[in-house]
Amino acid sequence: MRLVRSAGFVKVGTFNSAEDFLKHAVLEGGCLLILDVLLPGKSGIELQQHIRRSGLSVPVVFISAQDHQLESARKQCPEAMAFLLKPFEEGELLKVVRLVSQN
Repeated sequence: MRLVRSAGFVKVGTFNSAEDFLKHAVLEGGCLLILDVLLPGKSGIELQQHIRRSGLSVPVVFISAQDHQLESARKQCPEAMAFLLKPFEEGELLKVVRLVSQN
């Protein structure tokens, strides 16, 4: 969370599942979602698709420890900002976060 704040995002939240996010999160301008592809319950891919179907356009960064999961995310959500394989360097994520915060 500290890394994301350092890139200019003031409101940073973490959620245990996609369902928890949908229940408690408030999406507003300047949002960025960093989604693990494999979440309990709804997957990160399903969450991103749900948000998109509701008419919102929110930048997404997918992360996963398994390359085949990232490949699935690439195919299903090609508009995502980035796809990062864990473990990744903080600088990789920070680069994407900064890019989104400047737009």
